[in-house]
Amino acid sequence: MGEYGLDTIARSLDLGPADRVEASSTELFPDCYPVASRLNYRFPSAIGKSTVELHWYDGGIKPERPAELDIDIPMSVDNEGVLYTGDHGKLLTGFMAQEPRVLSPNGKLTPAAAPAPRVDQPFQVSRPELGGSASSADVLHYSEWIRACHGGPPASANYEFEAPVAESLMLGNIAIRTREALEWDTTSFHFKRGSQKAQALLMPLYRAPWTVT
Repeated sequence: MGEYGLDTIARSLDLGPADRVEASSTELFPDCYPVASRLNYRFPSAIGKSTVELHWYDGGIKPERPAELDIDIPMSVDNEGVLYTGDHGKLLTGFMAQEPRVLSPNGKLTPAAAPAPRVDQPFQVSRPELGGSASSADVLHYSEWIRACHGGPPASANYEFEAPVAESLMLGNIAIRTREALEWDTTSFHFKRGSQKAQALLMPLYRAPWTVT
């Protein structure tokens, strides 16, 4: 789910891979993820941009409620959500950026934007992007991918864009496994801070004859 949750953030802030991550979780299991976890990421500053701190919560763990948000107002949408904290206020949205709300420092909560009206049209083979009886979102994804296969523009979530997102998420998995504060150098593919156990998880051993190059 991190691919979906970080997509909008990475796209809007033009983030590369994280350079620091630490995690805490419930009991660890050798073959699967824990019941709940929290990860704290740091994305390095770039020219004209500040360092970004990103916090991930799952398994029922939630961030601290903003002090200026009324106790009776839900923070999330369908028990999922994203909280953006900026210099002039906060933005609360659902996990897929639905129902955005702006929270001012004085506690005033206002809608960020009215949802665009949905116009249902009959499904057309020649215009699959119109949706209709097929799932509009799915059809758009399929059409975008097929156009890319035929030499068109790369899909919006192509490998080049998603690689830093996936890299950051995998670093988070290693932080959960080792329970260490890790510092990462993406250029050398090496932990500047991290144990041998953490380093070994970067290139795990595979059963012969399988290898990853």
